[in-house]
Amino acid sequence: MSKSLGNVVDPIEVICGITLEGLHKRLGEGNLDPNKLKVAIEGQKRIFLMVFQNVGQMPFDLPLSHTLPRYHYQVIHTIYSWWQFQLCDIFIEVIKPYFFGDDASMAASKAHAQDTLWVCLDTGLRLLHPFMPFVTEELWQQHRSLKHCEREKSIMISDYPSVVESWRNEKVEYEMEVVESPCELALQFLERNKLQSF
Repeated sequence: MSKSLGNVVDPIEVICGITLEGLHKRLGEGNLDPNKLKVAIEGQKRIFLMVFQNVGQMPFDLPLSHTLPRYHYQVIHTIYSWWQFQLCDIFIEVIKPYFFGDDASMAASKAHAQDTLWVCLDTGLRLLHPFMPFVTEELWQQHRSLKHCEREKSIMISDYPSVVESWRNEKVEYEMEVVESPCELALQFLERNKLQSF
């Protein structure tokens, strides 16, 4: 699956109750080769039926969003947006240069980036835990603790994340907004004009 090919299913659309026809329409809007489009549509049919027949035997005419209170949907959407658009799209891309090469002058910055990434992953898993308990527990067990940090033996007994005011830095947040704005505009332009990004 590839975002650039347009053959990825967006979990938010599934939560909102997208139909199989809606998934097919999404594929058609992408840039798949017509032969691959047919294969992808058949794959969607097979997977869609398999998943929805096995997930609590839910009726096909009931959107998934009807099974969650509205507040829970908003929380899940916010957490998903943070993982996708803040952690993956921005933070991981920003720290990549620290991990290429063996420049000794970058050692401290690399260590800070690693520690920050660890905190982000740890916090993200704890945010998701009430909604995905088994997956997050497994990932928590695989996610090693930092040497200088102690944590609970299970995510289930860990504290739910809360705001740490001392971590706020309005200057850095403003600088990131200045960097992000042109990128967001460029992506919107590419999407609006059905162009591929590099």
